[in-house]
Amino acid sequence: MFGQRHMSVYFGDAVERIASRLSSAIWLEAGSSTPVIRRILPERRNDDSTIAAHLAGDDALQNLAHVANRLWNSGAGCHSWLASRAQQAVGKMLHLPPYQFEQVPHWISVKPATRVRPPTVSQATGLVFLVSQDAGSREYNFAVNTSHASFGLAIKGHTVHGEGVCPASFYLELAVRCAIMSTTTGSSPSDVLPHLEAFTVLAPLAFDRDVGVFLRLRESSRGKFDFSIRSSPSKFIAETQDTKQRQHAVGRVSLLCSEEIVDDARWKMVKLLAKESRYQCVAGSVSAKGVSGDLVYELFSTVVDYAPAYRGVQRVAALGNEAAAFVMLSGDQHLFSLDELLAYDAITMDNFFQVTGIHVNCLARCNDTGALVCTTVGEIILASSLKPTEHGQARSWTVCTSYETEGHGHLSSNVFVYDGVSRELVAAILGITFRPLAPRPLTETMARPRPPGQRREQESPSDEGLETCPEQVLVAGSDQDSSSMEMSSWEEVTQSDLQPPSKSTINANIVSLQLREVLSSIIDVPLADIRPDSLLWGDLAPTPEQGGGQGEVVNDGASDKSVTSHHDETSIALTGSQCFARLNSSFDKHVAAMGFAEFYQECFPIQSRLVLAYVLDAFASLGCELQSLGAGDDVPLIRHHTRHKRLLPQLYSIVEEAGLIAHEGRGQFRRTAVPVPRVSAEVLHNEILTRYPQHAHETKLLRVTASRLADCLDGSVEALSLIFQNSTARSLLEDVYTDAPMFKTATLLLEQYLGDVISHLGNVGRGIRILEMGAGLGGTTKRLVEALSGRGVDFSVLDIEKTPETELQGSFDIVISTNCIHATRDLVNSATNICKLLSADGLLCLVETFTSLDRSPPRPTRHKLHLFNVRPFKKPLFESLLQSQSILEPDLIAARVLLASSPSPPQPSSTLTQTDDMLEARLEQANILKKVVDAIKELVQDCNFDCNDSGIALQAMDNSHVALVSMMLKAEGFSPYRCDRNIALGVNLTSLTKVLRAAQNEDILTLKAEDAPDVLNLVFESSENDRISEYDLKLMDIDQEHLGIPQTEYATTISMPAVEFRRICTDLAAMSESVSIEASKDGVKFSCNGDIGNGSVTLRSHTNVEKPELNVDIELTEPVSLTFSLKYLVNFCKAAALSTQVKICLSSEVPLLVEYNLSGSSYLRFYLAPKIGDDE
Repeated sequence: MFGQRHMSVYFGDAVERIASRLSSAIWLEAGSSTPVIRRILPERRNDDSTIAAHLAGDDALQNLAHVANRLWNSGAGCHSWLASRAQQAVGKMLHLPPYQFEQVPHWISVKPATRVRPPTVSQATGLVFLVSQDAGSREYNFAVNTSHASFGLAIKGHTVHGEGVCPASFYLELAVRCAIMSTTTGSSPSDVLPHLEAFTVLAPLAFDRDVGVFLRLRESSRGKFDFSIRSSPSKFIAETQDTKQRQHAVGRVSLLCSEEIVDDARWKMVKLLAKESRYQCVAGSVSAKGVSGDLVYELFSTVVDYAPAYRGVQRVAALGNEAAAFVMLSGDQHLFSLDELLAYDAITMDNFFQVTGIHVNCLARCNDTGALVCTTVGEIILASSLKPTEHGQARSWTVCTSYETEGHGHLSSNVFVYDGVSRELVAAILGITFRPLAPRPLTETMARPRPPGQRREQESPSDEGLETCPEQVLVAGSDQDSSSMEMSSWEEVTQSDLQPPSKSTINANIVSLQLREVLSSIIDVPLADIRPDSLLWGDLAPTPEQGGGQGEVVNDGASDKSVTSHHDETSIALTGSQCFARLNSSFDKHVAAMGFAEFYQECFPIQSRLVLAYVLDAFASLGCELQSLGAGDDVPLIRHHTRHKRLLPQLYSIVEEAGLIAHEGRGQFRRTAVPVPRVSAEVLHNEILTRYPQHAHETKLLRVTASRLADCLDGSVEALSLIFQNSTARSLLEDVYTDAPMFKTATLLLEQYLGDVISHLGNVGRGIRILEMGAGLGGTTKRLVEALSGRGVDFSVLDIEKTPETELQGSFDIVISTNCIHATRDLVNSATNICKLLSADGLLCLVETFTSLDRSPPRPTRHKLHLFNVRPFKKPLFESLLQSQSILEPDLIAARVLLASSPSPPQPSSTLTQTDDMLEARLEQANILKKVVDAIKELVQDCNFDCNDSGIALQAMDNSHVALVSMMLKAEGFSPYRCDRNIALGVNLTSLTKVLRAAQNEDILTLKAEDAPDVLNLVFESSENDRISEYDLKLMDIDQEHLGIPQTEYATTISMPAVEFRRICTDLAAMSESVSIEASKDGVKFSCNGDIGNGSVTLRSHTNVEKPELNVDIELTEPVSLTFSLKYLVNFCKAAALSTQVKICLSSEVPLLVEYNLSGSSYLRFYLAPKIGDDE
């Protein structure tokens, strides 16, 4: 070892030798971030990929995943070790609870309540006090003194519909105070500057001195803490971790010294992008609408009512999506005494939040149906100058805010705060998310946790029965821990509050929301799209304006028949949901009993060889004899009937998967050197029957059609006629559905599920009507009738494609459709018929076990593993639900819906691929996207292409956060353009460049992506339609923040030829690293000073009538002189090929804007921060 330390290391020579042997390579540098390898490699090697693995620090695992992702994009077949098959035993399934505002349903197992009560902690005089800490895990548990005066003032001063609710700003102050108590920096608490990130409100916290409020901190790195705020019906410390706990907020807080933020590069960039001049523009605009004085809070009181201590907003003016406000607080408007004040002050920060709340709720009126509530805050950056002053000294600020609309009524807002005297930026609140919340149900979500056994006065003793399974009840507005709900939302609503809709019950109302949550998770449609005004319990009952009453329930004859109290009858759907939750543990047992557990390890390889043998025999009969082809020979296209053209890609894929042929692109294949297997299909068929008799039925059924595959493909024989040719064949098909392990497993699960449901309903005394839809072979019915006979169950059979008779509609408790809906001609029609048959309290069991001919076994590296392909069923089923009038009432109940695949839409015969796309964008010239990517790939490596109905957008910053790229390709520039839902496509631009090289400049480019895609499909078609190329680019999961770019009125705007701007930047870059751009009445001067000399170019306005693209137009409001990096400007100029003209906009202390207009209203924009001070 000693000798090796002192020996020479010829690392550079080793790298050069490897590079000389390989034309391109992937270089993985472990544990370093130095560009050593890239410097050693010759400059001409542009196809090499260098990847550095940063394995030190807290984010080592995340970096390792990024390395695996980049290796994947570079073509290396490796995976992160966490996703390895060998690591499967390490992980475990997590059952997560529902998030109130995220509206995503999950389940959590119930934990028994703690029976032993340890002694309480001693009361403290401060607001928060440390209860326990774990030095090993660096976890701290704090309790909040709810008797502290500041706690009561903070919550009581912020009331929603008469109920005091903890504001977001006070959650954050609690976290900051606990973080300061957990550190020993030696600095005064008032000198510590908090930096807050990823804050989310999960459930409102109401004022109650009898409720315990706790805060948990976990130190992820030095000075950085993850926190969560919870409440419990008990103040006993041990019960802070029991199932009665309710989580209210989570986030991250970092503690910095006062000087650290000043030198932070991110803070500098924020200051450049956010100028106080926007306050004057908005506040002084004659088009702005505003409110001032007492009218501010009178107007805002419809959403939140503030106590005088909170009231500091003096006036607000709004202009479109921007607003400006003046905030002033007196010296005594604080929650704490002078010696307890921190740099972060809840009252001060809440006033900044109020400005954007008033803007979106009162002035812009972004949501007419209810209030917009702040649920998340991306980041809060504070400057040391924000520190509160001594008591008696008033302070003032000017506040600018802007919002952007997102999907489903959500808004994203940014707030910038400037000191009222110095006009300096003192705070930035970024990524505030507002989500719609109806006003009446808002009060019902604030149910406070109560000690066990305590009931409200209006609660009847019969309600106690509902407490038996609280973990299975999903009520809108539930907090993150569904097991801790304690039925509070049920108990706060009395019968006098509701006028129930016809054909419904209280149970049906609640489980209808549960259905919509389940349905949302299955068909990947947001809950808001299914029923925007059914997000909360109160919306399921009519309001007085909708015809409902506020007094006694009307007890007429109709209501006696149609309205059933939840005390009288058990909900089938609720029972079904509970039974389904218990069904998961039985799957492995049934799979093992059917001999299906080791299918992929044992039977699947032989079955794959059998399928390959059948395909090769068919190919040989149809003019493609692979045995006679040599390595490298073109593989001919087999003869086939046009109706089977969509089957061909699957058949060629089977042969390609066996390694016998290789795909060359453009729908062409070449023969490889792999020899053709010589084992006949007959031998393999008999081997499966002998070794795996449990799979005999499906093996024999495969032989019926596969042995005559050639005859089926050329159209001489119809495959269905073979399957149903005689009674023996039909009996074989029935045996497959009845006894084949895959189908029998699903049937046994369904049998157990229905048996469990009926057993739980046995004491109700009501009959259960079960309907199996589809005139099939009755394999499932045969088994179910035998299992459920003697239980008082009526069975009927109905064709799913036919409209049900009137007397059958709404009359069935359980509807079963097994392995038949995939064969229907119209999925929307079939799904609509299902909806018509269900009763208000019914269950739909839709079981499908068919998928496309993807023969690859499940891989643990996939993000999502589906037994069935569900995508083609999502939209049709959702459309049928929207068309059904019953979706407006709670009469469609389901425990779960199992979906399957249907045939994909027809594809051109010249290609051998098929897709089911939710994004399709066709560009007449591929070189547009090629030029855009070439212009930005040096600045940005990985980015998201954000696709929506307006077009395809991109926004990303370079690694140094000096330059920003913003691109928009409008939908009008594509023909056609379709985007069914907002989608982000994470792309590595280097990889995309390699794919785009395959396209000719005049090619037609089509971009396609499926729902939740793993790849981006690119199709290049020649203008003569004689060549089609198709490529799949693997996508990345990129966590990228979106900056709101403020509208700026620039002092100087220059329009000039793009090639002239490129020439100037290129010439000056040879002499210096920086260029000064000086605009005055004499023109625009580009000048530089370097080691070899200096140079300048001056342009003046002029017009060329014959060649308008050569015009130079200078609009000057005031003189400007700024300095910029030439390296970035030269990169920007790569976009000169996209437009004949470039627009350059400048203002003092504002990033430079360089804009290239594309076809239509599309554009490519670059923003560059000017050099300041020593950087010049």
